[in-house]
Amino acid sequence: MKHDQDQIRTGADMPLHGKAATGRSSSANARLLLVEDHDVNQILIQAMTRKLGYETELAADGTEAVAKVTRSISEDIPYDLVLMDIQMPFMDGYEATRIIRASGISAENLPIIAVTANAFGDDIRSCLEAGMQSHISKPVDISNLQTVLQQWTKPRKPHRTEQPAPASAKDFDDALFERYQTRRRDAISSIVSFVQNGTFSDGESLQIREKLHKLAGTAAMFGDRKLGNHARLIEDGLKQWEISERPQKMRSALQQLLEAA
Repeated sequence: MKHDQDQIRTGADMPLHGKAATGRSSSANARLLLVEDHDVNQILIQAMTRKLGYETELAADGTEAVAKVTRSISEDIPYDLVLMDIQMPFMDGYEATRIIRASGISAENLPIIAVTANAFGDDIRSCLEAGMQSHISKPVDISNLQTVLQQWTKPRKPHRTEQPAPASAKDFDDALFERYQTRRRDAISSIVSFVQNGTFSDGESLQIREKLHKLAGTAAMFGDRKLGNHARLIEDGLKQWEISERPQKMRSALQQLLEAA
């Protein structure tokens, strides 16, 4: 399975399922569907794909993604590729992908690429088993994104612009940076309250994991790579720690997180 994991992790080798879609869209209007619930990532990734030359639409969760894919087929304007976030409310990326595949839409007709902060072996296998073809890690790097998109579909001619394609969040305006700062403060405040409250229930832990997941997926784009790494470590820890372990481990982890912030 190691070979499979390497392929889906890099996105640069030949695909595991179906055929690479180079040339599958001969027109100049390759269409992507970005499925992402975090508003900052929506803006960042959508701007990147558009400036790389792809027409990009947005779905905020898996339920909306299934509906848009289904409608695009019925209206005979199918998407060329789906960028699918994994951890989302209402319906996650795994379930959305399984529903799309069960409807008869094959990998050859519609490649689905996982976009997630988690790149462990079990996560990668789950992506494959659900019917996805490759994997891009968060925070999204434009060169990796371009490699995967070029492998799986043909872009239209890039937009003429005096600005280069955004390599990171610093290429965007102050409003986006302030939006990230707001989300960052909210996440850190929630984690502090979680530790101070001291109950560490499974329900509370799940809510904190969701905030940590989003922080881990965007922090490096705004120069907060160390903060993002700590957020990911705590998110992974909350998946594994027993309730009895959480008080001590979370207090220590919170201190490291605040130092990184």
